[in-house]
Amino acid sequence: MFTDRLTCAFWAGLPVPPEVAVIPSKRVWSGQISGAMVRACLDRYQPELLLLGENRLGELGLSAYVPERYKVDASAAELGLYLRKPPPPPNRR
Repeated sequence: MFTDRLTCAFWAGLPVPPEVAVIPSKRVWSGQISGAMVRACLDRYQPELLLLGENRLGELGLSAYVPERYKVDASAAELGLYLRKPPPPPNRR
């Protein structure tokens, strides 16, 4: 799981990629972490769930990245819960 609300991941017992376990706004505006770094981490770990506020998507430059790879969970859309889309089927000839 990747989230900006770590208590949710903790109480659900879900692992969080260590590089992005804590992303306070200070890490973003200070340049300690960038959107490219977060995207690389998400590509590497491919978490099944994202739980992010709309402002965090924009702040990290994930507004285009997330909809390409994740779909909004209709039952928790207002919370910012996204589910990983299944990979495309292999190209068979």
